[in-house]
Amino acid sequence: MTFGQSTGTGYPRRLLERPHWFALRTRARHEKKVVRQLEGAGIQAFGALARVERDWTDRTRAVEMPLFPGYVFVHTTLRDPGAVLRWPGAVEFVRSRGVPRPVRPDEMEAVMTLARGVTAQGKLPSQEDYLAVGTPVVVVEGPFAGLTGVLTEHRGRRRMVVKLDSLRQARGVSVPTEYVKQARSLSRTG
Repeated sequence: MTFGQSTGTGYPRRLLERPHWFALRTRARHEKKVVRQLEGAGIQAFGALARVERDWTDRTRAVEMPLFPGYVFVHTTLRDPGAVLRWPGAVEFVRSRGVPRPVRPDEMEAVMTLARGVTAQGKLPSQEDYLAVGTPVVVVEGPFAGLTGVLTEHRGRRRMVVKLDSLRQARGVSVPTEYVKQARSLSRTG
């Protein structure tokens, strides 16, 4: 990977030369404000906002709600990160190993499609556990209910692996995604 030396940022050259979508963390309830400020400065931004129906005691009203509270998406290069971060409410780029991490084009398209679909439906989607490979999980339904292990991937399929440290062996089973929950989140609620 070639790094950009002209700005002294240490960012990969590809992030300096052409724009990418980046996730930008914002202060609480500042998503709309940050998007307005960025767009006013000529920077393409997407708040992932959806119009949904909200009920009050005397009426129902359509309001814009963020699908990812505390985050907006910015299409820019990293040549001048201060142009994005200088606005009140903008906190920092989402990073990986210290470098702002671009959002993959397919993920960005999914975010935009989700926002359009939620607006058309008028209801916010439910928040789900993000189960990445390596996540401790517990089975909550089916014949393996109560079994705990680690989520793995084998030949493109997600599996749950039960490790027996005393024997230094492991066994894996396929379990439907809807039967598996993150083990840590269950211990807090139950």
